[in-house]
Amino acid sequence: ALESAGGILIGFHWSNYPAVMPQNHLFPFHVFFVWGEGISRFIAPGGHTTDFILPSGLWLNDRCDSAAVEVFPGSIDFVLALFDSSAAYNLHQTEETLSMFYLRMLELLDKRPSWGMIVKSKNWRAEEMGTLFRGSLIVEKMQRLAAAGRLQVLPPDASPLAAAARADLSVCYGLNSAGIVCAVYGHRVVYWDCSGWYRHPFYQDPEQRFLFRSLEDLERAIVKAAVGDEMVGDFSCWRRAYNHFDDHDASCRVGRFMNDIIACLDDNEEFQTALRRAAEKYIRENNVGAPFVGTGNAVGNELQARSMRS
Repeated sequence: ALESAGGILIGFHWSNYPAVMPQNHLFPFHVFFVWGEGISRFIAPGGHTTDFILPSGLWLNDRCDSAAVEVFPGSIDFVLALFDSSAAYNLHQTEETLSMFYLRMLELLDKRPSWGMIVKSKNWRAEEMGTLFRGSLIVEKMQRLAAAGRLQVLPPDASPLAAAARADLSVCYGLNSAGIVCAVYGHRVVYWDCSGWYRHPFYQDPEQRFLFRSLEDLERAIVKAAVGDEMVGDFSCWRRAYNHFDDHDASCRVGRFMNDIIACLDDNEEFQTALRRAAEKYIRENNVGAPFVGTGNAVGNELQARSMRS
């Protein structure tokens, strides 16, 4: 229908992909923009009909309201930011493991009176935590720590960067996108791999110290970070894989692409010609090559070969 009307369909992935995505996950986009190679490597093996898979960089800007986080008492010398994710019976993340995560982190805070915590949930406000598995115990612990001035809860619509910017270390339930975003912006982040993505490329990096298979390993890493181990949570070697251009200009970059498409269509060019011209310009101006341009059709494959020759 879009092609008949002379238009194209542009897509953006909206979350971190921890595994190869099946073909039915992708709509038939003409252009699909991804953060970087860390995402594109999970798209191509699953198969798709997208004409062009191109890197845009990470599209969340770095503006956040850090004032939303109150100043902790002077007795607090180490602050954790806690990020959860979706959990349900039909997902690879369950409410049981989510509750295990919360209880383990709250117990860790209980044992260390000089620690503080900022909780930024994806879906739940503080008053809704009781609906979780073992939720009454989670709420009781959170209310007690909050009354002591050691725990703050941000609303789900707050930027994760607001929490990470006021914390010494961010701790994530699963390989969630909130953690990836904060890591890209230079904050130290650790993840509990609650789903067992043991074939993920992160595990192929013998030097990585941010992804952990068990809550026990995660807790040990957090304690090491608290006593000064700055390698824990260091994501610097992976930043370009998840923010290809290592800048904050993704929205401007994509905006220029869309303007180029519109200009071509205004010149009464066929949509396929407009798509090709805009893609060629984007690839040339942004120095894009493999593995991004190789796509689901002959146009993309031709442009990939051309970019590699040049």
